[in-house]
Amino acid sequence: MKASFFTILLTGLLFLFFSSGLKAQVFCDNRTSTNIILCIAYQHQLPGKSPMWVTEGWFNIPPGERLPVLPDMNKNTAEGGNRFDLHYYAFTPGNASVVWAGDMMLLVDGEVKDNPPHRPSFRVEEANNFDAYSGNEKLNVADFLRANAKHVGVHNIVLEGR
Repeated sequence: MKASFFTILLTGLLFLFFSSGLKAQVFCDNRTSTNIILCIAYQHQLPGKSPMWVTEGWFNIPPGERLPVLPDMNKNTAEGGNRFDLHYYAFTPGNASVVWAGDMMLLVDGEVKDNPPHRPSFRVEEANNFDAYSGNEKLNVADFLRANAKHVGVHNIVLEGR
């Protein structure tokens, strides 16, 4: 009986260990000497609906830090569905600002708040639907870059000096 119990326990622990590693994670690696402000964008598809673009930010990433900004990129979310097609926009604050930008135009909150690194200060759903937010003066347009996954299940946004 003891052997069965330990076999079941070991099997359960191994399942938890390996299944938790299946979630895609998003990290930001700040390889500069200054703070970086980051916003991420992804498509979120709810069951039975078309995908919508979502932006989340502002994440404050201290110099030399590698922080998780979205620990469950491909995991089903609380409301159902999943996230895919990761993009990002980032900059260094101050007069000599460095910007990491691309050509995917999406809406973001125009006010950058000083919040903890792991907590975004805003979320915009349907961030590519400019008409839906036409009267909202708090939102601005940012040009996002596509993020590449170098390892299965891990998106590592590496920001280096330009």
